[in-house]
Formats: sequence, C-alpha cells, structure tokens
Amino acid sequence: MNTGNYCKMSVPSRFRTALTVGLLAASIMVCLIAGGTVIVGEWWIPNRRIQDIDYLSHADANELRSTAHQVLRLPAGHDHDACLMLFGVGNRTSIPYLRKAIRRNQRDDGVVICTESHCRDALRRVLTMPHAP
Repeated sequence: MNTGNYCKMSVPSRFRTALTVGLLAASIMVCLIAGGTVIVGEWWIPNRRIQDIDYLSHADANELRSTAHQVLRLPAGHDHDACLMLFGVGNRTSIPYLRKAIRRNQRDDGVVICTESHCRDALRRVLTMPHAP
C-alpha cells in the first residue's frame, strides 16, 4: 500500500469562482429570509393586531399589553394606539416602552403631538398605580 502517492486534484479557478458566488448568493438569501421573518414577526404582526377590532375585542389584558409592548419596541409603528392601549392595560413592565415612545415622539420645537401626550398620560397612570407586593 502506497500512502505517499495520492492524486491531488486541481480545481479550476472558474469553478472556485462559481462556487464562491453561489455560496455568497445562498448566504444573502438566508439573511433576507431571516430578516423578513423578523420584520413580519416582530413588527408587522403586532402593528396589524393593534388595529384589528376582532383581536382587540377577544384578547385579554396580558395579550393586549404584550402587543402594545411589541409595537413600541421598534420604530415606525402605531405608537399612538399602543400608548392609548397601555393607558388601560399598562403596568410596571410598560414603563421602559412608554419612555422610549415618549423620546421617539418628542419634537424639538416644543410642540406636543397627541401621541406624546397619550404616552405621557399612560406613563403617569402606570407610575401612580399601586403595585403588587
């Protein structure tokens, strides 16, 4: 048995280039699919739910609170509706989401838009609620 002599196969450079391009394209596709899944699951679904009358009429307080938190977690959502919802179902876990929404909706010229006002009202309500032991 001759273990010292083995055949070294040379891979043509065009094959290596095609393989590299194929792997790069596959990697990009995986990233796009994963990114799309995050966008749909983390942004689009909660923002649709918060305006769905059927969902709103059947969800319990915990589900509504969770949906409002998901909406406020990312920018470009329905902050207005989420803050109005948290006025009714918010609790201490809502505080960071409300503060984030207030910062995001503040204007530099001193004008207070209604979204900021609703978020401040919800935050004030949550902060003055008696908390459970």
